[in-house]
Amino acid sequence: MTDELFLMVKRRPDLTTAQINDLLREWYAGALEHWEEMRGFGNMPVCVGAAKQMATDYADGVKHDRTFLVEELADELFAQAGIQALQGSDTYTRVCRGLLRAVADLNRVQAARLEGDYTVAPMDPLFAVQAGSQATSRKKALPKLSEAFTRYSRAKAKSWGPDQAKANVDARELFKEWCGDRRIDRYERTDFTDFATMLQGLPRMRGKVPALTGKPLSELVAMAEKDAKIKTLAPPTVKRHTGIISTFFGWCVDEHGLEANLARGAFKWKRTYRRSEERAAWTPEQLRLLFSSPLYHGAASTRFRTKPRSGPHLLRNARYWLPLLGAFHPIRLEEVAQLRLEDVQEDGGIPFLHVHATEDEEGADLPKRKVKTAAGWRRIPLHPILVELGFLDYVAGLLDSNEKMVFPDLEPGGTAMRFGYLFSKWFPDYIRSLGITGVSYHSLRHSVITALQRAKVHPDLMDQLDGHDTPVERGRYGKGFVIKDWHEAISAIAYEGITAALMRGR
Repeated sequence: MTDELFLMVKRRPDLTTAQINDLLREWYAGALEHWEEMRGFGNMPVCVGAAKQMATDYADGVKHDRTFLVEELADELFAQAGIQALQGSDTYTRVCRGLLRAVADLNRVQAARLEGDYTVAPMDPLFAVQAGSQATSRKKALPKLSEAFTRYSRAKAKSWGPDQAKANVDARELFKEWCGDRRIDRYERTDFTDFATMLQGLPRMRGKVPALTGKPLSELVAMAEKDAKIKTLAPPTVKRHTGIISTFFGWCVDEHGLEANLARGAFKWKRTYRRSEERAAWTPEQLRLLFSSPLYHGAASTRFRTKPRSGPHLLRNARYWLPLLGAFHPIRLEEVAQLRLEDVQEDGGIPFLHVHATEDEEGADLPKRKVKTAAGWRRIPLHPILVELGFLDYVAGLLDSNEKMVFPDLEPGGTAMRFGYLFSKWFPDYIRSLGITGVSYHSLRHSVITALQRAKVHPDLMDQLDGHDTPVERGRYGKGFVIKDWHEAISAIAYEGITAALMRGR
């Protein structure tokens, strides 16, 4: 929303038709960009059939004035814009009617794009005007990649965290080195397909070892082709880079009048594995090896636990608890590593972890909490195995010692100053010493999701626990879950032969 419009609506919440239309067009453009960004990372929240059905449902909603279907969207839109509009007011009702039109048209466009038709344009006159005006407004030469990407980064600065900003810089530099710093309308379709092909052959240790440092990309790819021992970028990394480039050029279509996003759909490669295998989950045998290792049964030394040797030393600190929390809760490493003692709470006798974000507090000695997305704000009940192993007693002991963090032995590190940084460096070495390969700490999260699916937990409930946005076509039916439902779902997470007795060595 422009500053002028923002000031006007703050002073006068009963909006004019022009102001409402501007608000709706901005929401439509943002929603379309979000969908494209999700698709760029291979994570579309809706399938073709669902998008078509949604388009039909909301078009019918327009016909029958079913504004209740979009009241939540309207509330979010008003809150983001800083507008206080009461339900039932003329402004509220008109915005809801506009949102019905927007959601119907948005799903129609997305259904076509999911089927490969990017020529489809908004049909609703309210949004077609916005799309049509872009093609006629471009008169001057378009900027070069570096210039446009700088503007793009500035526009996204407030919504990007340090990791996302760095990922965008990395992708930009790779693309610029491979394809050159041209005007954004001077790239061809083959540039994008060649870029994706290059990434799939690029050594993953580029710039991290002397032999792979300071060499042009073409030479590095040639080295990897000749030496099978050189590991290349993993598919998720390739998808991240290509997704970033595709999203950027999509932004250029909207902001710079670029005629088409030629990057869209250009990044394809032959899949040689199942999608479910793209990120491996731990096997029960691997979990058994981990939870029966000296980390849980006692090590010869509290200092040298990387090389497991049975002994009398058992230290219940972050290294002990983080794998357990990761194996029995759909939680990311940083989400659990940054927990404060006040985040371990109880509701109706059910202990849970309150995962949420906070801003830096003035005068506070603790950095802000971070979550990946708005959907990441959630309450995750504690699994019975963690209770049985004494996690709550561990927390109580820290409270008695006037600590503030659940894991006071962790300190922020790395570029993004993450609490899980040092643990993320230690954990791969430890599991490798146990003979566990092909998985990571993040793989525990995939194990949890698989366990929830096998337990036939409702998809919406899984999304809430996992911190993922629920697709729109399901979201309006997935409300009403309470802490008891979440606790039952978490308690259903189980792995063959993995019990509290195993960790205790009994």
